[in-house]
Amino acid sequence: MKNKLISYGPCQMPTLHFVWEREKDIKQFRSLKYHILTFSISYNNLTIGSFHTTSHDMRIFEDSLSEYKDISKNNIVKINKVSIGQNFHKRPIALNTVLMLKLASEHLGMSPNTTMHIAEKL
Repeated sequence: MKNKLISYGPCQMPTLHFVWEREKDIKQFRSLKYHILTFSISYNNLTIGSFHTTSHDMRIFEDSLSEYKDISKNNIVKINKVSIGQNFHKRPIALNTVLMLKLASEHLGMSPNTTMHIAEKL
């Protein structure tokens, strides 16, 4: 890059920040195992809900499950199905246009059209 000038200003700073944050997340990533608990509950033979939750701490599930078992002992509600699984968090991927649109929508409430318009100006 001899004899070439790189310039950046206030318009490029948000983009540089997103790229830097993503690179930092990728480098510092450590895959953690998490547990998945899924169960459905019925009342008078009608399913009233299916529940799905995740946690890194299996004790949370054991406590929740014991509470629901206590509730189901009184024959008011019944736990129909319980499944417990495990999975690992995936490494973050580098930023791309689809991910940019998703993040702008989720965190900033911006439409894809507005996001692309702003990105093009950067």
